[in-house]
Amino acid sequence: MGSIKSRFTAICLLFIVLSTTVIGGIAVWSTWTIQEESSDQIMSLTCLQQAGKLNEEFINVETSVDACAEIMLKNVKSFDDLANDQILEAYLDDVERQVSIIATNTPGVCTYYMRIDPALTSEPVGFFYTKTGRDTNLTKQPLTDLSLYEPDDVEHVGWYYQPIEAGEPLWMEPYYNQNINVYMISYIVPVFRQGRLLGIVGMDVDFNLIINVMRHIKPYQTGQAFLTSREGKVFYHPSLNRGDTITDYAPGLVDTLPKIAAIKEGETGDIVRYSSEGTHKKLVYCGLLNNMVLMLTAEIAEINAPMYSLLRTAILVTLALALMMVLVVLRLTDRITKPLIQLTKAADQIAQGNMDVKLPAPTNDEVGILTKSFAVTASSLKEYISGMHNKAYTDPLTGVKNKAAYEAALQRLSQQMNEGYSDFGLLMLDVNDLKQINDQYGHDHGDSYLRNCCLLVCHVFDHSPVYRIGGDEFVVILEHDDYNRRDDLLDELDGRIEQCATREHPWQRVSLAKGLALCEEGDATPEEVFHRADQAMYEEKRRMKRGR
Repeated sequence: MGSIKSRFTAICLLFIVLSTTVIGGIAVWSTWTIQEESSDQIMSLTCLQQAGKLNEEFINVETSVDACAEIMLKNVKSFDDLANDQILEAYLDDVERQVSIIATNTPGVCTYYMRIDPALTSEPVGFFYTKTGRDTNLTKQPLTDLSLYEPDDVEHVGWYYQPIEAGEPLWMEPYYNQNINVYMISYIVPVFRQGRLLGIVGMDVDFNLIINVMRHIKPYQTGQAFLTSREGKVFYHPSLNRGDTITDYAPGLVDTLPKIAAIKEGETGDIVRYSSEGTHKKLVYCGLLNNMVLMLTAEIAEINAPMYSLLRTAILVTLALALMMVLVVLRLTDRITKPLIQLTKAADQIAQGNMDVKLPAPTNDEVGILTKSFAVTASSLKEYISGMHNKAYTDPLTGVKNKAAYEAALQRLSQQMNEGYSDFGLLMLDVNDLKQINDQYGHDHGDSYLRNCCLLVCHVFDHSPVYRIGGDEFVVILEHDDYNRRDDLLDELDGRIEQCATREHPWQRVSLAKGLALCEEGDATPEEVFHRADQAMYEEKRRMKRGR
């Protein structure tokens, strides 16, 4: 190493080794971090999506029972009427007829019932329908004698006393109803008139239907989905017994129980890492409408498998690049000094996350090959990151942006509002008749109907972002030209909807309720604009229903 060239070559070789090690280490760390964040986000989004499907079932039951309570209250003029046998009989027949229509059109209902407060009548008054044996029809059964059981006997009369004690509509925890020998969940509404109890009305859903839905939720090959209470008591688990707690098979989850108890409906908690029977796993949980908690879990080894493969590839590519650089330096030291410095700077930028780095112009030698390899690596990483971002922010059914993307857009609008920008509007859209199409023609046509509705909206507002924020709800953010042309665009939307009304199939006849709100001087956040748009949409939806 006496010559300048030898010393310079040795310095260059040492620099190559060190820079390659640093770049490789940063690339490995960056890849690991990106994959961890992406896998956690995918699990959270999957949990939210599946929770949304379960909540749709619960909402259907709530809507039906609330409607029955309205019927029960509306059809009685005064408590004195209940003392008249003829009026009472006519009242009961009318309520029973209307409630039966609602119950038989509510999916999953295995029992429905109405009971008048025993203090108001001389004998038990009400009705009780359930499925018996293999009969799939709901048949009328004798009324349960409330006097035979204590009020705290949940399995026999909890359906009556618990909602009255709560004084408000109530989802009961899953329980075994010994009156009809079915494991079920119940939604009951206590009906009060002028502060005095009139009675209760409720519907029960066979919990086996919920279990069938849960069995089809499979986030990974090693994944499991299960339902618990806010205290961690198991209602359904593929391998645990009903009534166990999640800490029975994973004691490390005991510190997570307070967070599970505090989770809100429609929200996910932090990703939890834990061990069970020597296997490392991840857990995500989401609050449901009826106070249950949906949990998804999968083995970390399976979740990280793609990351390990990518890391191996990155390490091999890094080693190959290092070897190529060493060979080039040994043969053409005086020719590659300048390009090598440029490549080192480019590699540092790639390691810092800049995948659009400008590389030296390729040449027909080893330096050119090295340059092309860096470009391929940057392009591959950029494509991978972009693909993960698109999956996280795109609705898989319609192809438009999803709720996570909408939340990010709200943050942008909020920052702009703080800076004085207010020229934007939010258009809230709600798809009409989706439930009817799902019920009559199946969910495949329901999905087709949603896509047709979304496609029509995208055609009209082709310069504005469209977001799907719920099962049948969309939001369009109007800015710039679309904001200025909003009236014309709304007219065009109405015209296109009117043209769809004559199409052959119901799932082709787009029907939307809309509500537009503009950012005003007194608005502090985009949520205030959204609230007005939502109210306007529901007002139009009510007008549309009255006009039918």
